[in-house]
Amino acid sequence: MKAYLSSVIKDFLIVCGVLTLLLAGWLALNRQAEIGRDTLWPVILVAVILVSLKYAFFNVIEASEKAQLISYFVFSTIAGIALFVTLFLFTPGGHEIQATILPIVFTLLGAKAVNYSMMYWNGKTEAKAINEKLKSNSTDNQ
Repeated sequence: MKAYLSSVIKDFLIVCGVLTLLLAGWLALNRQAEIGRDTLWPVILVAVILVSLKYAFFNVIEASEKAQLISYFVFSTIAGIALFVTLFLFTPGGHEIQATILPIVFTLLGAKAVNYSMMYWNGKTEAKAINEKLKSNSTDNQ
């Protein structure tokens, strides 16, 4: 667990560094002298989104299927919430939707819970079908 969290933090810092360098290059091309607070927060949130998507969709550690499902659920939820916060805070007119923030967040979490439960039950039925097929193959070979 400690190695897993250290790899998440390491990837987050690497992505933050690369995005900051890209931002500095872009600002240098536009002849702006400094990276302000208003431009650094989107870099951090985009780094959170990218790292969360990496750990949600790619198998970076050898773990049980249940641990991978939990990892998918947690990191995809973090990515969705970070994307929503980024769009809310840094797009023009984002503050006009303040009344719908909580319903959107609850809908996002509800959709993730339904997705997780569907993946869990689908995995159980597939495992049962594979076990039955293996049993029938082993009895046929004898």
